[in-house]
Amino acid sequence: MQKFINKKRYSLAPEVRKEITATLKQTVAELFRLLAGIRNVHRRSRGAASAQLDVFAGQIMGHIDYVSERATAIGIPSARHKSASGTSIASLLHDYKATTDADSVCTGENLADLHHAASRNVRNAVRHLINAQDFGSADMLADVLRTLDRHTPLLCSRGNHKELMMN
Repeated sequence: MQKFINKKRYSLAPEVRKEITATLKQTVAELFRLLAGIRNVHRRSRGAASAQLDVFAGQIMGHIDYVSERATAIGIPSARHKSASGTSIASLLHDYKATTDADSVCTGENLADLHHAASRNVRNAVRHLINAQDFGSADMLADVLRTLDRHTPLLCSRGNHKELMMN
């Protein structure tokens, strides 16, 4: 009887794995951008919208952790980190910091735009992963899309912009 302990089997070619890792890293950067917008608006909101934004931010952070761990696991072995716990998020923060403007102030309308851009980019990433035959990662990003879709009414209805923008 053979024992396999922590054996990971990826039948994908190294070039494909590198593309998949890049796609997942880009998705994490998009989710970080959305999370920054959510937290920015959350600081200035009150009431039910504040509670909903808090839940949404927690769910997005969970997805960021999961996607970044997947990117680390699939990545080319020489590019992997020694520790999978927590370090993958820190390594992907570099991509996020390079693509965001820390001084920008997010409003309810901007948050809706960030949400729309994140949804569009995650959908494109799912298509890319399906074409690359990585169905596990595509399914994981489909779960991210379900979360984004559940919160669309909060962010995209015109009536909520005033509630989200308490000065």
